[in-house]
This record gives sequence, C-alpha cells and structure tokens, in this order.
Amino acid sequence: MSLADEQAWALPVDIATFGAHLAAFITLRPTIETLRLCNRFGDAAQGITTLPIELIEHVEQYLLLDERAQERKRWIRDQACCEKLCEHIDHLDDDQLHERHQLYHAMQEAGDIEHSDEDRRCVVERRNEDSHSPEHIAMQYVKVKECLEHFEEHYTCDAIDEFIEGWLYICWYRRDAWRSRLSDVGSGLSGENISKVLRKDFGLEVRVVYGPWHTRQRGEEEYLERPTTAYLQLRVEERLFQWGPEVPVPADKKLARFLRAVKVLGLKVVAGPQEMDTLECPWKRQDEDERVGNIEQQPSLVRFSEFADSHAWRSSWRWEYRQDPQACDPYFAKADTHWMWAVVRY
Repeated sequence: MSLADEQAWALPVDIATFGAHLAAFITLRPTIETLRLCNRFGDAAQGITTLPIELIEHVEQYLLLDERAQERKRWIRDQACCEKLCEHIDHLDDDQLHERHQLYHAMQEAGDIEHSDEDRRCVVERRNEDSHSPEHIAMQYVKVKECLEHFEEHYTCDAIDEFIEGWLYICWYRRDAWRSRLSDVGSGLSGENISKVLRKDFGLEVRVVYGPWHTRQRGEEEYLERPTTAYLQLRVEERLFQWGPEVPVPADKKLARFLRAVKVLGLKVVAGPQEMDTLECPWKRQDEDERVGNIEQQPSLVRFSEFADSHAWRSSWRWEYRQDPQACDPYFAKADTHWMWAVVRY
C-alpha cells in the first residue's frame, strides 16, 4: 500500500494573481491578436498600420493592466472571505455603496457617528446616496470602518452583530464564488480550460495545493477553505518515482517555461505552503507558517500527496492510499469526498 502521490518540478505562485491574470490573458487575447494583425497587415494609409510596434505593445500592456486589476480585485476579495482573511469593512467596498450608505446612517441614528453638514442637507432635501459627493462617499467608508474597529477593540459584539446582519450574506456569497473559482482553475474559465491554455501557450500545467489550517480559521473549518496556492508544474513521469528526490533535472529549455509564464502573465512567486508530514496524527493542528527569507524564483522538485478533510470534523483529515483498506470510512467516502493536494516531505 502506498500514498497516492505525484512528483513535479514546480514553482508556487500567488493563486489570486494567477487566476486573475490568466483570466485577463484569455479575455483579451482576441483583442490583442486583432490589434497586432491590423498593425502588421492592414492596408489603410492612416491609422493603426502607421503606428510603431513599440506603441502597439504599450496599448496591449495598458489593456492588460486594467483588466488584470479588475479581475484581481475580485479574486483577492473572494479568497479573503473563504479563508477568513477578511475584515467587516471589506464587505462594504465600492461595489456595495447602497449597503454602506445604509449602515452609515444606521450608525448615526444609534449615536455612534455624528451628522455632518452634508448629511443634514440630505435629510432636509430628501436626497439619496447617489447625490453624495465623492468626498463624502469616501468619508462614509472611513467613518464606518473606524466605528467597526472601535466595536471590535472594545468587544461590543452585540453592536457588531446588529449592524452586520443585513449584509453578512456578502461574505457567504464570496465564499461560494471562491470555491467556484478554484473549480474553474481545473475545469474552465471564460469558455476555455485554464489547464489547456497554460499547456498550449506556456507548456506547463497548474495544480491547486492546500496548506494547513491557520490560526485565524480555528473553529470555523466547516464554513471555510484551507489556504490555497497555485503551482506551475512539469509533472515527473511515474516510472521515475523510484529516484525519489534525485529525479533528473529537466533541460534548460523546459525550465525556461516557468520564467516565461511568470514574466508574460505578471505572476507573483511565493514561498508556498508549509509542508505537511504524512506521519503526523491527522487531528494535529498547525499554526501559520512563519518562514522568512528569500523566496526561490526557480522551480524545484516537489512531492504532492492527496488528502481529505472529514465531513464531520474538517480539522480531522487523512491521507489517500492506493488500495486503501479504509476506503469504506463513511467520513471519507470516495464518491463525495473532496480530495486535495498537499506538499509533503520526502
């Protein structure tokens, strides 16, 4: 009996940046290809055909930067809620102006925020939030944030619960959205399969890896996801597993694919999750990894193993084994268990 594991030459990257930037790459590729073709083969005497390629590249970067920023904001926001990295005020960003406006005035009615001159004019003129000045809208954000932080600092949980009840659904919605995004990494995004695009354009695969629960998630595993990292990888053939950590290094041409993907997609290389020990007790809890130092920018040989959290107690988990005699365990049923990849020690 052996662990269900794989080896790969892999490089860990920030998963929100990876997903957002690859989504932008897929979305804008038809536009960018059209732009290049028109510049190169257009026959008009004026317009795009007369522009130097350097200017065309600047236009491409401008389009990509804008699309990446919009996508990345959504990916980071959803990840924060699903991994409990969010704060109360994060759920009242500029996409929730109406909810933030309502909370602002509710706090005024409760005596927690003073009325400004513009607030008084709005009451007299019966204007809605769309009539507020940009400066006042920004001020509302600051005041609401300060008020919520004051409640947290002084442990006035009842006040927080009273105010957040109306928009707590936003956090739950974003958690579902993040799980969908993780699924998209393997099954498709914007009509195209991410793995297919990455393999075709960069000669690499992607693997979503889950790390140990961290301290901020303690007691809430039932509603959250483990911290996740994306690994760009060149999979090692199973026949080479016997080499263990001495697997032959790929040719430089293949290793260069990682650098090209990081550069073209603007990815952020990260330290990666803490290695999990396959010999440790399954219920053992691990705190956040406090490793410091330089982050390796080159791919390395990594061993991945499959594991699953218990349906009943997600802080309890076990490793997947080939020909597993525990396959009938009702808490780890094959049909409906979410099997995940983890980085493990050799």
